[in-house]
Amino acid sequence: MISYLKRYKYQNMLQSHANYEFVPEISTYNLGASIGIVANSEDRKAVDAFCRAHIGKTTAITSIFYSEEVCEEASTYCKKDVTWYGVPIHNEVSAFLEKEYDRLFFISTEMATHQRYICQLAKSRFTIGPFLGGEEVIFDLSIQVKHMSIEALIKEMANSINLLSNIS
Repeated sequence: MISYLKRYKYQNMLQSHANYEFVPEISTYNLGASIGIVANSEDRKAVDAFCRAHIGKTTAITSIFYSEEVCEEASTYCKKDVTWYGVPIHNEVSAFLEKEYDRLFFISTEMATHQRYICQLAKSRFTIGPFLGGEEVIFDLSIQVKHMSIEALIKEMANSINLLSNIS
């Protein structure tokens, strides 16, 4: 019964925000104007290295990190900011969801309900993340992550971006 209520409340919150439709001004994706990154706080160094190595200096990067412990770092929310039904309630999350992104990266080998919520509601033209199994696919480009480290996932994402950039 509790799991049913939890799922109902989560879906209800998701549907209340899902009325946004992103209509691109052009027919192709802009692969570098603004980027959103969703990750865990323990992967912050790897994410920073990825940004320095693969993303141009003129690109606007906005990131949000999740931490198990209470953390006062910028752009970080913690376990106490997540409701019992899996929706994050925090000013940083609200600010992240208000911005529009050309690309959204989810950089982790596991996805919690609150991270799925952010990825589903983010206003992005193209989403990239790991294929985590399950019946629902929320990313436009999914990367297979069986027994893959964060560094290997980031390297595979960079290769995929290069392939997409060379197609057009």
